[in-house]
Amino acid sequence: MAALKEPPEKATASRSDARALAVEALQSKDPEVMVHLSSAAAFLAGNQPGEPLKRQWTWLMAAYLREPDGHSLDEWRKNHCAIEAQCHPDDTVKDLLRRGSGNDLDEIERRARELNEKIDAGTFGESDI
Repeated sequence: MAALKEPPEKATASRSDARALAVEALQSKDPEVMVHLSSAAAFLAGNQPGEPLKRQWTWLMAAYLREPDGHSLDEWRKNHCAIEAQCHPDDTVKDLLRRGSGNDLDEIERRARELNEKIDAGTFGESDI
């Protein structure tokens, strides 16, 4: 049996609703919210090659930059290490971010800083997700 597809208008409305909820949640400036949004940001990135992963890593980096001790990323680190063969017990969140970002590390860190600046300034909008 084939899966039913949402009509394009309904899918667009659902994405818009998701973005609006995300913007509302980000008003808390909570790094844990950013961790949870990383997957949504990847999903909403569109179809540019490589962009979904860049967005996901950008949100994780933004959370890390807000909380360098990484407590908000503890659960993510544990889950990530359960599926990444290169993970070592001594790896820090920063180690995982560096390895995951690869050659895009500088761009991802720049984007993460820009995200945090917009969130702090209250200028963050739906189009930033």
